[in-house]
Amino acid sequence: MITNLVVSILAIFTLQEFNETLYKAYVYDNNQLWEETLNQGAAVFSFDHEDEMYSLALGHYGLIGKYIGVEKEDEAKKLLEFIRPIIDKMLEKNPQSSRFNALRGALYGFEINMDSYKAMFLGPKSMKHINKAVDLDPDNPQAWVEKGNMLYYMPDMFGGDKQKGIEAYQKAIELFENQANHRFCWLYLNTMVVLGQWYYETNESQKSLECYKKILAIEPNFKWANELLMKQNKAEK
Repeated sequence: MITNLVVSILAIFTLQEFNETLYKAYVYDNNQLWEETLNQGAAVFSFDHEDEMYSLALGHYGLIGKYIGVEKEDEAKKLLEFIRPIIDKMLEKNPQSSRFNALRGALYGFEINMDSYKAMFLGPKSMKHINKAVDLDPDNPQAWVEKGNMLYYMPDMFGGDKQKGIEAYQKAIELFENQANHRFCWLYLNTMVVLGQWYYETNESQKSLECYKKILAIEPNFKWANELLMKQNKAEK
């Protein structure tokens, strides 16, 4: 009976349900729901379906970033170790995938973030994958997100440029908004909220506020954006 119930639940778990549940977990900052959804996706998604593998990999990428942000590096490393070989296998199948090249570049970036001594030998690998992702598909918003991350956080002496990083994020948002399915895309919201933070960090406080207000007009329940807006309003009073 229990086995039949589990099979029934898994059978009705679609890619759309997966993406919408991750979106909900992101908006409400519910890491438990995020992890449970990733586990369910890992149980039912197939290497034969690239869209499924991309959404699964992107979901892990998102939670890794969240865990790094709150200094839960053990949890982040565990997720990274799980998803890295999956991304590598997808790149073996299709080395010309802009989406998986962007993700691979991002994973190298995560490794550098957690272990800075790796920057000298992983930095060029990250840059190679990210630049390749942009070249392969200039209309891939995540490729521009990773390009922005690379430019914003890379030291100036190695080619980093905060303004160019902001411009890459602006490009990514434009591309997201040209896609019909961006409504339940957590990465679209994340790109906008990080852009708001970057505006504030580069002394563009009005643009930062406008960014948060735009986000909340789309998703009023977005916990992180609400907190950042209140924090900035309080700081500027």
